[in-house]
Amino acid sequence: MSGSEAESAPVEEPSAWFLPAGILIGFAGALCGIGGGIFAGPLLHAAKKIALKRAAATAILVILATTTAATTTEFLRGDSELVWPVVLPLAAGALVGAELGFRLSRRIDERTLKTLFAVILLVAGVR
Repeated sequence: MSGSEAESAPVEEPSAWFLPAGILIGFAGALCGIGGGIFAGPLLHAAKKIALKRAAATAILVILATTTAATTTEFLRGDSELVWPVVLPLAAGALVGAELGFRLSRRIDERTLKTLFAVILLVAGVR
C-alpha cells in the first residue's frame, strides 16, 4: 500500500488487542518515563496500517493519558521524586517544541517522517 493509499484508507474499528496493548504501553511508558508514544505510533502504523501521521497523532493522545496518570500518581506521593526547578523549564520548552514538531510534521511527507523517527530512535538507542 503506498503512502497516499494508507492515508486515505478507512481506519478499522477498534481491535480486541487495543486494550491489552494500551495497558502494556502505559506500563512501559510510565516505567521508563517515555509516555508510550514510541510504542503506540509504530504499533498502529505497522499492525493496523494506519498512516504514520495519523498514527502519531493518535499516539499523542495515548501519551497524554499515560503521562497524566503517571504524573498525578507521582505528584500525590509524599515522597515524590519531582524536581520542580527542572520540571518547569523543561515543560515550558516541551510545549514550544511540541508546537514546532507539529507544524513540521504537517509540512513533510510520510517517508521523511519515517526517516526522522528512525534517526531519533537510533540516536536515543546509541545514547
